[in-house]
Amino acid sequence: LSVTGLLSKLTSCTQMPLLEMLLFNRAHMFKLENAMHNHVGKLIQRHPDFSKRLRHNVAAALLAPNTGAYVVGAHKKMTARAFQFSILQSPLIISFQAHFEKNLNLLGLTAASRQDIVDWSAFTTEVSNELTQQRSNMKSKIEQSIKNQLDIYSLVDNLLIYDIRPKSAHWGRMAFLRECCATWQLQSGGKKGTFWEYVDKELKGVRETLK
Repeated sequence: LSVTGLLSKLTSCTQMPLLEMLLFNRAHMFKLENAMHNHVGKLIQRHPDFSKRLRHNVAAALLAPNTGAYVVGAHKKMTARAFQFSILQSPLIISFQAHFEKNLNLLGLTAASRQDIVDWSAFTTEVSNELTQQRSNMKSKIEQSIKNQLDIYSLVDNLLIYDIRPKSAHWGRMAFLRECCATWQLQSGGKKGTFWEYVDKELKGVRETLK
């Protein structure tokens, strides 16, 4: 098609003169740009401690000595600073999102954030990224502990961040994670993306043994 033929088809389909069609499209682009700027503005205007609160809440969950799953999924009961988890067949990220949805104040969010589809989608992405990053950091510290033959006290000290104080149960959980990591390295050859799934499987086995 020639340019003239293409323009003729466009004006025929839209039943609008060319100039009017161009003005309409330009106005629509401005509308989309304004909507995008509004959404970005909402993200920027979140509580100044949003990122800090998100990091602390995710860390409290992952580092809790009674965490029941790191990947597979979870059902939440809220304590003062940590989640208590039991296995469900859903991604762990969904559990975090559901918890924060019911407790927006934990992150300084408002009800308007939840009602805005674009804003909430951006938020859930941030939660997912934070969860992935913290799990990766935990795994790296555990692997370094094995490589450098550090004692369990050094491992716990490295893992417990954001002023989380170690309790007696932490020693057992972190020793369990390190033992899982050592076994996983031998069995899997250190395949990426499988360690936390292996830990979940081992935790499930422990629970079944204790029934």
